[in-house]
Amino acid sequence: MFIKNHLGQWFYKLTVALVICLPFLVPFADNRNTDLQGIIILIIGLSSWLTILLKKEYKLKNYSQLELILLATFILFCIISLILNNHVGYDILGAPYIRLGSAALISCVGCGIVLSNVPIKKIITYIYLVITAAALISIPYELFRFGSLLRIGGIFSQADIFAVFLGCGILIGITLLKLYPHLKIYLYLTEIYFFILLILTQTRVVLYLVVLMCIYLFFQSCLYKKWSILKILIVITGFVLLIIGAKILLPPRTTNISYAGKSVSYRYSLQKYAVKSVEQKPIYGFGPGNLADALACKKLTAASLEETCQNHFFFNSSHNIFIDRFLALGLIGGLSYLILVAYEITRGLRLKSRISILGMCGLLISLYYLTNVTSIYLELLLWVIIMQIAIKSKKSNTQ
Repeated sequence: MFIKNHLGQWFYKLTVALVICLPFLVPFADNRNTDLQGIIILIIGLSSWLTILLKKEYKLKNYSQLELILLATFILFCIISLILNNHVGYDILGAPYIRLGSAALISCVGCGIVLSNVPIKKIITYIYLVITAAALISIPYELFRFGSLLRIGGIFSQADIFAVFLGCGILIGITLLKLYPHLKIYLYLTEIYFFILLILTQTRVVLYLVVLMCIYLFFQSCLYKKWSILKILIVITGFVLLIIGAKILLPPRTTNISYAGKSVSYRYSLQKYAVKSVEQKPIYGFGPGNLADALACKKLTAASLEETCQNHFFFNSSHNIFIDRFLALGLIGGLSYLILVAYEITRGLRLKSRISILGMCGLLISLYYLTNVTSIYLELLLWVIIMQIAIKSKKSNTQ
């Protein structure tokens, strides 16, 4: 028993260390960086599931019957899709530049379960510190590598992914201001820095969502503190002036309605074809590594999509991660993923505690997932968030 517990603790520490280091594996080109992260996430998965088997803290009774059914169904269809589809290598490791195959998705689940035992204050502090480190590195990294800060992607090598992390950092920072009042000046400076970087990513959907969520949190705080009407009106006036100023100062990409409309139309066309492709393999899907087959250029007849194909690009994602899960795992596997994410985020948002900020972060990621692609570390963050909510919300209800 002593050896079992000792090994379990060792694998637990290995899991935490690798999760923290994962986003900083950036000394190579994009594809080699993603490949390296793809290998590390499999090691994290192995370490996580060994931790779950060896440490007695991880018990089935920690979860509701619904959560267990959804988790088991998702994992089962990851395996079924892997077995029944071609390109087994791609389905295990994931397609190039994404590397989110069946093994990686199961690894994310295991890691989320392992980290669910970390106290809520620690987990949001760790997430914030990782995002802060990534943000501090981003400008010198971007200048060294590209010589420009145009649509900054930092160590994530993709502006949209970086924007989501910055958005989560801003939201978590609001909670940390209450938890660490003696660090207020540093946290305010960091929050401002995050917001500047978020603007530089020029990621419209995340920028606007974060602003709306911050306004919501502000008014929630006003109700809690019972601010006077005059004070609230002054702050509202400040918000209006800020929006007017933003229209003038923000990069054209973030405020150009015509450009945004074309972008939405492009994504809608792609997602419409993706939904049709789900019908071709509704039971076990195409496999997580075979979405390029589901979204093959010969199936896409919209002019904007044909232009992309003529430029020798191909589609590894429908730009909607929930549709991607249906494409990859079939209707049952995709539905289990969608219901689990929606269920846990809803639970998180209902709680008036530190967990609610994780619900906000999960909501931000999910809304972003309706419009764009994912990455290994972003998917891992989502699983850490929803498994945290699964455990902590149950504890809150039993106290």
